[in-house]
Amino acid sequence: GDPAGIGPEIARAALADPDLARAARVVALGPAALRPQGVPAISADGLTPGHGHVWIETATFGEWELGRVQESAGRAALAALRAGHELALGGRVDALVTGPVSKEALHLGGEQVEGQTELLARWSGATRFEMLAIAGSLRVLLLTRHMPLVRALSLVSTDRVLDRLR
Repeated sequence: GDPAGIGPEIARAALADPDLARAARVVALGPAALRPQGVPAISADGLTPGHGHVWIETATFGEWELGRVQESAGRAALAALRAGHELALGGRVDALVTGPVSKEALHLGGEQVEGQTELLARWSGATRFEMLAIAGSLRVLLLTRHMPLVRALSLVSTDRVLDRLR
């Protein structure tokens, strides 16, 4: 996610959660300055099956100011997304969970994309892809993304819903 946003706070809370530590090994990715104490830093090449959360440091492109859209934060977010994409596509991790990003910061960082879903699809060559949110037993698959509500409402149809479910 965006290092100038809420993502780092969410990641720190997740990495400190003892229930998560019992359920999964988290491989967190991001600039070194965001790594919580007690989470060891490793290289992507050093990633091996094991226990305990680890941190893979990704590129930093200068300083960033919390809560402000900026190129340096967009470039750092893109570096972490790219590293996560490569780990997932290479089968080195079982899942990829991304933090919130600023689309404007991604644009400033050099990627003219609608969002992470579309960016990951482009990088992997996927032509059919969807964003799925999971919370407990609730599953939410988005019918539309990144558009004004009036346009989104005009796109709701039985055929479109069935297509997305397929």
